[in-house]
Amino acid sequence: MNAPPGTEQRMGMFLQVSTGTPGNVLDDVARYTNRDQIPALDDHIRVATHFHFAYSVQAAEHGAAWTPPFKTTLRALGIDAALIADFHGGGHPAAVDDVRLSEVEAYYRFCRAQSDAGFLIIPGEEANVHFGGHWMLAFPKPVEWIMSRNEGEPFESQHARFGKVYRVGSAQEMLDLVRRENGIVWTAHPRTKGLLGFPDKYRAAEFFRDPRFLGAGWKQMPADMSTRRLGVRSLNLVDDMADWAIPGGKRLIPEVDVFQMDPTHEVYAHMNAAYVRLPRVPAFDGYGAVLDKFREGDYSTSTGEVLFASLRRTGGEIRARVKWTLPLSQVVLTVSAGGKRMREIYPLDTKGAFGEQEFTWRVPADAAWARVEVWDLAGNGAMSNPLAK
Repeated sequence: MNAPPGTEQRMGMFLQVSTGTPGNVLDDVARYTNRDQIPALDDHIRVATHFHFAYSVQAAEHGAAWTPPFKTTLRALGIDAALIADFHGGGHPAAVDDVRLSEVEAYYRFCRAQSDAGFLIIPGEEANVHFGGHWMLAFPKPVEWIMSRNEGEPFESQHARFGKVYRVGSAQEMLDLVRRENGIVWTAHPRTKGLLGFPDKYRAAEFFRDPRFLGAGWKQMPADMSTRRLGVRSLNLVDDMADWAIPGGKRLIPEVDVFQMDPTHEVYAHMNAAYVRLPRVPAFDGYGAVLDKFREGDYSTSTGEVLFASLRRTGGEIRARVKWTLPLSQVVLTVSAGGKRMREIYPLDTKGAFGEQEFTWRVPADAAWARVEVWDLAGNGAMSNPLAK
């Protein structure tokens, strides 16, 4: 958490002035963060991604009926579905035998056991093999696969216990597996940590240009304290990816990327979620509907205090119904037209707390893409992916 050299590091605080009782003041303050909940939105479900809970390892010890602490915590935060990533420090992801296959089978079984009408656990992995760097993966149904193979072993075979099994030995085979089983992939925490220089380094690769490779993750990391926008690193990347002119485009998937979580942890402050356009939480056997929405881009990203209740682009305008708690600060509109990228910032500081309003922003009708962000005074916000003409 810092500010770039030569910039001003903002370290603000807010004071709530009131003549009410201390209890009433604290209650008023809690409203600004929706009482530390990601709020519900009609016709949307709230999906959080990228958690390394080592869930299946713990469930193997405690039993499938054991309720993991992360489920209790995320439900209390308002999350409807969590796309998690096991075998990142737990289990035996590099095993090339039945040990790996039995763990994958158990992973799906445990996720099914703890999914219900109010909370869905979607199994995924941060696989980090063959493509380069770190990347997230999820399939819409159970898939038994091994991350490498010995010489002479086939890419695909039938196993007496586990059925169809894939053994992946190269980037091309990894892509073939994702295509065959309709998976989704994205670059985790791009341009930082273990992904410094990615996805730029493989922007021309066939696997990255495939529509099943959705794009890259978004979160507030590293924290740039000179701006009221969050996750600028990834926001700049999505603009770059949009200008790479890859058919179907690329987008950002909000991710949290933490390990253990229980109700005693302070979690809300760095949470984010995808507001996915679905009328209800799917059953476990239908969780592929969530992955389809990520693939289609039918979602927006929010930290919870600012929401897009609706959002669409029609030719030369973008219309959005925005809901917010803290007073708004600015809208950032990024447009690519005529081979030139433009960014306009419009102040919204006349908007008080706790509002809802429909906004219309004009963009060139021939703009290849346009993207909108709305931020409040504390730096919380909602953002869209690039909207094609």
